[in-house]
Amino acid sequence: MIFCSIESLRHGLVELPTKEVIQVASVQYITGQSYGNPAINFLQRHGTIIEPPVNFNNSIPLNAETELLIRDPARNEGYARCVSGDCNPIQVSGTFSSNANLAGTMTHGMFSSAAVRSLVETWAA
Repeated sequence: MIFCSIESLRHGLVELPTKEVIQVASVQYITGQSYGNPAINFLQRHGTIIEPPVNFNNSIPLNAETELLIRDPARNEGYARCVSGDCNPIQVSGTFSSNANLAGTMTHGMFSSAAVRSLVETWAA
């Protein structure tokens, strides 16, 4: 991936045992054309994990026998009007989605994201 320019300002924070959060670093990066993400590349070269991953005490096997289903709403108008404010015609109008050669209206990406998160939280938390 090629970026025409990048500007980033980030702060490194540490939470002390007393729960106080203090700033221990500040990084400002400005450049012109860049290949890839230099901040991530730097961390991959020089960063270290300070806390190991935490595994679940009781793992939840997900395999072909475990079917996790998400049902998209039959109509998206309520979500578009009340939640997202995104009234894109292919998401709320069967006529427009049909003209775009879609089988039906497209569910909002944020709805799908929230539904997947809910599913993961139900199974994992």
